[in-house]
Amino acid sequence: LAMFTTAYNYAAEPFFFRNSEQKDVKTLYGDIALFFIIVAGAIAVSIYLFIDLLQYVIGSNFREGIYLVPILLMSYLFLGIYYNVSIWYKLSDKTKYGAVIATVGAVITISVSIIFLPVMGVAASAYAALACYTIMVLLAYFLGQKHYPINYPVAAMLKMIAWIVAVMCMGFLIQTDQVFYNVLIATVLITVYVAGCYLMEGNRIKSYLS
Repeated sequence: LAMFTTAYNYAAEPFFFRNSEQKDVKTLYGDIALFFIIVAGAIAVSIYLFIDLLQYVIGSNFREGIYLVPILLMSYLFLGIYYNVSIWYKLSDKTKYGAVIATVGAVITISVSIIFLPVMGVAASAYAALACYTIMVLLAYFLGQKHYPINYPVAAMLKMIAWIVAVMCMGFLIQTDQVFYNVLIATVLITVYVAGCYLMEGNRIKSYLS
């Protein structure tokens, strides 16, 4: 997910700049943010649901922190959302706000780590990342709406994030001790995720595909 998010950022920025003068581009940027959440959500859900198999990619000595995977997945999801909602300060040549937001994120990361590392151990770093990227998204969005308004479908984006979390929770609640059944459940839940995305945003997706 980290690699996908980074690759997306490299691909999206030139697209945002190249199309900045087009008509209705601010609505387009908003829809792209929503589509990012849908695709990144599919990756995050797949990684979490198939964790019983994917854990063997790493050595057994490194698997004790695997319970933090969903927190890190959501962290990278929010980082990707930040790449979307922060494009405004580059398009409007107000990059000083980017520095401010990054500084706030750094302060949050360091503060949460210092306060909670002695209590929570390595888990504090995962939660620090989630807190950092979430706050950065909020700052970038609200500052952007003030200085360079973009028509983000906020309700749809929040609904999609909630759907991602809901599918992950379903996977957690109905998992078993048998890898075979967990893989079967994961396959079903991924199908449920895709179906839910289509039911919620099918019309918007079809309009762009056409």
